Amino acid sequence: FLENAFSTAEGQWSRCLSDVVQRIRAEGDQFRIREAERKTISQMAILQMMRTPGHREDSAQLLDGMISHLRKQGATDEILLKSSMPLRLSHQDHKAFHLKTLLDTDSVLQRQNCILNHIWCFFRVGNHGKLYISDEPVVRRPHLKEGWMSHSGIASPGIEIAFPLTPDICLVMFE
Repeated sequence: FLENAFSTAEGQWSRCLSDVVQRIRAEGDQFRIREAERKTISQMAILQMMRTPGHREDSAQLLDGMISHLRKQGATDEILLKSSMPLRLSHQDHKAFHLKTLLDTDSVLQRQNCILNHIWCFFRVGNHGKLYISDEPVVRRPHLKEGWMSHSGIASPGIEIAFPLTPDICLVMFE
């Protein structure tokens, strides 16, 4: 189901990405990305990040943690049900929540706008090897280290987000 929902978007992403990659190779350091291309690639990056098993697991842990915290604060089953919170989350519940977040255009747009405000740099690997894309195509690296917070969210101060576009070109976004 999900793959069918993304097929139209992936066609747009592919055309945009092909044009950007061709211009990066032709223009080198003179390359400047167009605003429409930034919007298309930001949507692509966010949805590629959100559709991964790792993102689903992170969301599941967040939901489970929230329910646990609410119970520790005295929330009863009746209160949780009134607030539309499930009492327990099954594997199917986690999958359904993941699908819902992927299809929530407001959530995707909010995340997309976040990375649109980051500094974008395109790097070429050159003769140093090749980039590999795994089942987690978007990599986040937090640079801020303070306290118990991970600072690995896309809006976190000091976050670096790397998104390989081809085996030799990587988009790196900085907060």
